[in-house]
Amino acid sequence: METDKFAFPCLEMSIMQQTARDYLASIYEEHEKASQHLEAQRKEYEDRENYLDKCQAKNKTERRKLQWQKHKVTFTCFVQPYP
Repeated sequence: METDKFAFPCLEMSIMQQTARDYLASIYEEHEKASQHLEAQRKEYEDRENYLDKCQAKNKTERRKLQWQKHKVTFTCFVQPYP
C-alpha cells in the first residue's frame, strides 16, 4: 500500500511536467510563426523600398531630359532669325 501513495503524486507530477512542456512548445511555435511573419514583412518592405528607389531615379532622369528639351526649345526660339 505504501507504494500506491507515491505512485499518484509521481503521476500527477509527470502530467504537470508534460503540460508545462506542451505549453512551452506552443509558445515556441507561436514565436517561430511571428518571426517568420516579421521576416516576410521585412523582405516585402525592402523590395518596396528598392522599387521606389528605382522609380525615383527614373523620375530624376526623366526630369533632366525634360529640362534639357525645354532648354533646347528656349535656346532655339531665341537663336532663329525672324523672316
